[in-house]
Amino acid sequence: MSTRWNRDELIIRSEVLGLQPPAVSTTTAASGMRLQVPVFVVDDRPETTTRSGTSGRPDRDFRCWYLNVQTAFVRNERGYETQDLELDLVVFADGTHIVKDEEVLDDRVAEGRYSPELVTWIRQYGQMLIRRLDSEGPWWDQSWAQWEPDPAWHHPAFPGS
Repeated sequence: MSTRWNRDELIIRSEVLGLQPPAVSTTTAASGMRLQVPVFVVDDRPETTTRSGTSGRPDRDFRCWYLNVQTAFVRNERGYETQDLELDLVVFADGTHIVKDEEVLDDRVAEGRYSPELVTWIRQYGQMLIRRLDSEGPWWDQSWAQWEPDPAWHHPAFPGS
């Protein structure tokens, strides 16, 4: 689907179990819609789609970058589908970083939600991101640290609700 969204447009981020990277061939029995969240579009270009669920925090001081490892977006008419792959990297303003949620990956295999092959891929991808951070530092546009949500974006609701 080639739909492009406009800045400030409200779309739906759908968490769908069973999506996985193309490099992983083993599927799991876990599939179907897990949750849906309304989000505002901040930027929509081929190389990046940035969204905001708005934090509601009055204090908007930049604290860190949050790299959420997830499957590629699959666009649909209302928004996009993806699967959060649990592993996250938190990159602080000084360049230090930590890995989050690596310890739950084996639990996801035991639950039947992830295959062992997928968990191996996730860990390898995470290690590749860490090596890249260590050698290059942040490779994204760091001006996003000054971004602030539109004041009209208080509590997004599902479109049409």
